[in-house]
Amino acid sequence: MNIYDGPNREILLDPSIETISVDELYGEWKVWAAVPANAGFLPAFRTFGGDPLIAGQNAPAYFFLRNGWRCIVDGFEVVVGTNLYTDEGDSALIFRNGGVGNVKNSDSPTVYPEEQDVTVDLEAIANAVAAKFSFVGNRVAAEIESVPAITQELGLNSVQAKQLSDLWQLEGLDPNQPMSVSPIRRSAGSGLVLQIVREGDDVTVYRES
Repeated sequence: MNIYDGPNREILLDPSIETISVDELYGEWKVWAAVPANAGFLPAFRTFGGDPLIAGQNAPAYFFLRNGWRCIVDGFEVVVGTNLYTDEGDSALIFRNGGVGNVKNSDSPTVYPEEQDVTVDLEAIANAVAAKFSFVGNRVAAEIESVPAITQELGLNSVQAKQLSDLWQLEGLDPNQPMSVSPIRRSAGSGLVLQIVREGDDVTVYRES
């Protein structure tokens, strides 16, 4: 049987079991943690998911070891499945005395591109935008027909062009994509939404999509 070592925050995996279910580990820990003598130890798990989708099918469940808890593989080989991670982002398994094993996870991680510094000549953009307007005094007499022409002239890449287009729409300057404003949101175009959250005197605006 698996042994739960509260003082050392270790789950000593049973060497007689070649494949161990994370569901079973989680269930065993809940029973162990419910014993009054074990109530003072830091929690070993958190979990989410597992919600029903359609008849006979549930969303994947994910389990995270927390507070430094780890599974110990001491001198044997084991496969742990499925979807066991740690809050700290390292391996859920610690190997001792030649122990080996792996955790089977059902989903590939989402890889986000590294952030890159983007240099934008704001003065050049402002001048190019202003050049597309006709002015009478300090008032605009004609609207810009489209943003793409400007982005092409400035040599913006696709990311910069999309950012400029979004700002264009959120300022209500695109005649084909009117801006809509309410006390709780600001939207324009297709799927461009800013949420407005008020807490006392503080107002936070964040992009929803």
